[in-house]
Amino acid sequence: MEKLNTGVEYPAGLFNALKTNLQISKGALLLPEKDGGTLAPWCVTGYDKTTRHRMRIPLSKLYDVFRKTGSSMIFADKQEVKDILPYFSSRESALVARVFMMSFKHNGKIIALLLVTESPYMLLDETLLRTIFSVAGELSAPMLFAAREARMRKTRETPAVRKEDFVSEFQNSERKELFVLDAEPLIRAIREYSPDLDEYRVFEDITGIVSTIMAGSPVLPAPERARLLFLAGNDGPDSKLLIHQLSLAIRKIFLEIKDIPAIGIRPISLSPDNPEPRVLVDSLLA
Repeated sequence: MEKLNTGVEYPAGLFNALKTNLQISKGALLLPEKDGGTLAPWCVTGYDKTTRHRMRIPLSKLYDVFRKTGSSMIFADKQEVKDILPYFSSRESALVARVFMMSFKHNGKIIALLLVTESPYMLLDETLLRTIFSVAGELSAPMLFAAREARMRKTRETPAVRKEDFVSEFQNSERKELFVLDAEPLIRAIREYSPDLDEYRVFEDITGIVSTIMAGSPVLPAPERARLLFLAGNDGPDSKLLIHQLSLAIRKIFLEIKDIPAIGIRPISLSPDNPEPRVLVDSLLA
């Protein structure tokens, strides 16, 4: 574990190492969401799309599950951890036979969860597995905490912006200009570097970076299109400078990606061809 990159992408490196060495065909590494009360997949392999989106497990639920066992590791038949099954799709839940879960703790608090439902190593002696994972947990927990905290400091939680509110802000803006960020090439490059990273979480991070840089200006995410719409303040920098600043900030967050593509940000202004804010926004989200 000591040989892994200790930067913000440490969780991806850790999961890849565990996946490779333990032949995990279905599993996930869950980290805290920005609300601090829920763990969600940061890296995932083998599960369907519904499970990737549904697997948002409240920390309170996890504390209850682990409290019943009195251990930081659980090897159990599915019925023994039935409280976790609703966070899988119906299809994946039906396929689960046994579940392994290990909580990573920092200062006594759960800061990550490894969840595995398919690996040939789950058939081995439980005592041996506990020894292996205990070592992994002790080495990894401090670095998992540091990695995710570093990422969270660089992004802010994205306030929920309704499309109607975004359109209204756009209508009332003196600039009459919005910006579009197409994140698909960047997400693809990041996942080529770390194939198990969850696409939605990567998109959330990109959204958080933009929200941080824009310091409260409206940001409208469209995750199904991997696209962001955002506005700039009336007294903000001009379009070219703003795009340059955002591109640099995003590149700094993902320094480990060597062949990072050009950040696709473009300004669009109201014009005779695009006279109505609502029509323009709808066309960009369609």
